Amino acid sequence: MTHKPAQVFVVDEPGVRTAALSGSLDVFGAGVLAARVLSGLPAGATKLVVDLSELLSVDSGGVSALTRLRDQARARVLDFHAHLGSHPRLSPTALRVLCRVLPCDDGDEIYLSVSSPASATRSPVAAER
Repeated sequence: MTHKPAQVFVVDEPGVRTAALSGSLDVFGAGVLAARVLSGLPAGATKLVVDLSELLSVDSGGVSALTRLRDQARARVLDFHAHLGSHPRLSPTALRVLCRVLPCDDGDEIYLSVSSPASATRSPVAAER
């Protein structure tokens, strides 16, 4: 199964840049992620939120790109957080990995929901009922 390459949409508000990712973040697009997210960062920005709620898939190259983005944001003294959303589209495995390597605004709830033995055998649709 192939997915649409990652799209990055940036919105700047006073003090906060939000970068929403959609599609598939993989090794082919990972090399330019930090440059696309941090390009033109306003001087007054103190926080970077990376919204992953519409991301369909992420491979090891994508995880590496997100950790590099985290490190570059911290080097610029930005408060970095990822947002997974209430109904993330990523696989449970990808969610577990991202919750371990990124500070996630909603990571505790997501991590607990995908880590429980009961949820491991249910599909995301069944879990919503």
